[in-house]
Amino acid sequence: MAIPILIVFVVLNSALKSSLWRWPWRWAHGAALGGFAYACLGAASQQSKTRLALLLASTPVLQNLSVLVTAESVLCIAFCFLHLCQGHAADGHTPRQLRRRRAAHGLLMAYPVLLLLPALFYLLAQTLFVAVGAPFRATGLLFAASVAVGLPLLAQGAKWLMPDAEGRVELHLLLSLLVCVLGWLATQSAQMLYAAPVRPFSWERAAGTAAMFLSLFLAGLLAQRVAQAWRGRRGRKDKASDDLPQRHVQR
Repeated sequence: MAIPILIVFVVLNSALKSSLWRWPWRWAHGAALGGFAYACLGAASQQSKTRLALLLASTPVLQNLSVLVTAESVLCIAFCFLHLCQGHAADGHTPRQLRRRRAAHGLLMAYPVLLLLPALFYLLAQTLFVAVGAPFRATGLLFAASVAVGLPLLAQGAKWLMPDAEGRVELHLLLSLLVCVLGWLATQSAQMLYAAPVRPFSWERAAGTAAMFLSLFLAGLLAQRVAQAWRGRRGRKDKASDDLPQRHVQR
């Protein structure tokens, strides 16, 4: 059950990262992912539910996936820290160090979320399982078109919901940490340290956790909007009060 939740957060994290790009790069990224999804149609059509479950239960596959999730999360977290430190980059650093930091920031900014590749393969296979009786080629084309169009629009929706770029980077940092933890849980890496108790999945607890996360996110977003509006109104009042003595002097 942790794999679908991990995929949801990987897609959201990729949307937040691509929302920092310009429109042409978003569409190019979406088209590349759509092409990858269509290229995987032959391999995905040969999968079955049992074979996919055995593949996800394989120890080498889980180990490779755990390494990929960890490396991806480290790169995303490094990008977030470099982006948030751009305003303080000149404090105590030589010009050579600043150039290196800008170069690293540019490379990490252009780096896409590669965890989307196995996530898209899994989603394509699940889509083929659901679309019973439909032609594989038509289903693959529809899925690839949905990916090519839906991901850039999802990134634009994230930008519309959070216009502040630093706020999106901070949320990208939190989601990267969450993806790292969920990746470890999904790949059962924690069982190397302790034997996790086997309990039935509770939809009530999962829904409560998701509702709490969503409510805290909306509360923080609302507080940020209110604070920005209050600071803007206060700045206009201060500017008007500063202009008033100058008008009296001119008279």
